[in-house]
Amino acid sequence: METAKQTKVDEILDRLREGLKTGEVPVELYGDKDVYAAELERIMGGSWLILGLECEIPNNGDYILRYMGQDEVIVSRDEAGEVRVMLNHCRHRGTAVCRDMKGNSSHFVCGYHGWTYKNSGKWIAAPKKNLSYQKLDGDKWGLLQARVEVRWGVIFANIDPDAPSLDEYLGDSAFFFDLFLGLDSRGFKILGEPSNYIMKKNWKMGLENAVGDCYHIFFGHTSMVDIEMLPPVHKLSDNYTTWHTASNGTGIMCKELDSVPGFKPDGTKFNGYTPEILDLFDKKGLDERHWKFLNDYHPFIIGHFPNAYIFRWYSPDPFTGNIATFYQLRIMQPRGADETEVCNIMFNYAIEPKENDVLAYSGALLMMGAGGFLDMDDGANWEGSASAGKTLFAKKHKMNLNYQMGMDGMGTDNPEYFDESLRLIGQRSTTNDANLRNFQQHYLNVMSKKEVENK
Repeated sequence: METAKQTKVDEILDRLREGLKTGEVPVELYGDKDVYAAELERIMGGSWLILGLECEIPNNGDYILRYMGQDEVIVSRDEAGEVRVMLNHCRHRGTAVCRDMKGNSSHFVCGYHGWTYKNSGKWIAAPKKNLSYQKLDGDKWGLLQARVEVRWGVIFANIDPDAPSLDEYLGDSAFFFDLFLGLDSRGFKILGEPSNYIMKKNWKMGLENAVGDCYHIFFGHTSMVDIEMLPPVHKLSDNYTTWHTASNGTGIMCKELDSVPGFKPDGTKFNGYTPEILDLFDKKGLDERHWKFLNDYHPFIIGHFPNAYIFRWYSPDPFTGNIATFYQLRIMQPRGADETEVCNIMFNYAIEPKENDVLAYSGALLMMGAGGFLDMDDGANWEGSASAGKTLFAKKHKMNLNYQMGMDGMGTDNPEYFDESLRLIGQRSTTNDANLRNFQQHYLNVMSKKEVENK
């Protein structure tokens, strides 16, 4: 029997289903607490979430704390070198067994009653075990474990034992990850400590921005134009493209190479890298299709549904003019319908010169840190949808948000198809919401599948 909350959520999803035909999205999706509760169950409870980078836990015994939805988990490398993801709650009374955000330990010990687990999650001890738990089957009382896959040095995890494999989940979007993370097979290096902070926004807003909202660049980031950190962005509207997959909500934003600083007439056409640095990469993760794409485009953001995106940009040294490319993994850790904890992890390929690391790290913080230019712009704007989604005014009027750019009658852009073997769809115009509508359609598909299963 459906509850009133379930009925309300399903009615909002029905509005989304109908609204996508005309490019309209219910604003309650960004502020309603019952919708948010359903998202935790239906999306976070069955999706492959990105939790971090393998290079964050390089040694046996290393661990970090992250979140899957609102569930705190221990991401650990056990004594056999295997990456584990475990719920940070003791099986005795539910107390957290790990309190530090990072560290190295062979065991996790509950501070309440002393139940002890190996860094693999296996239960091994309790005080006065011979008196209190003589016949306890320790194999049944280990820490709860998620499914874990490591690809491109990225740690993916899923708490649903019946969910599709990671390969099935990624589908054609694996091609996009190759473009960002396939330059070298020898892994990555962390440039500095992760940056964690709270933003007053719904978790979806930053992600849908990342999968393809180039439109906001013209107005939302003019603060950087004012201080001459960026060229006049409104003049670069024809230099941005967006691409998405037909299989899931993943999307990327690109710039056409001729518009990217650092590219030279001698054929150095890749992400601002000099020929010397480019030659260091073994390029084992790339094939002809990748180079066909990279000869025309600079992919700078990939958004992974439902919880993370990777930002790749370059930081110019104001004194020397040298350019250092940096990467940033941004994990969206929801804290409510209108609040999200952002975890920023700055990294580069391990093979890159050490002298670039300081410039790359400072550039990442300058652009996309808690006090970064881009984040301050975006953070101020992203609060709006969550705030509006809670208002009685919006609910009474069933307020919808406009996602119509690129639809018939709204623009002149036509979709472009990259390769017959891949279902990749691109738009050369910046004024197109196709990637965002694709994100919303995938969101609806996942939410509706759970809706059907629950009935």
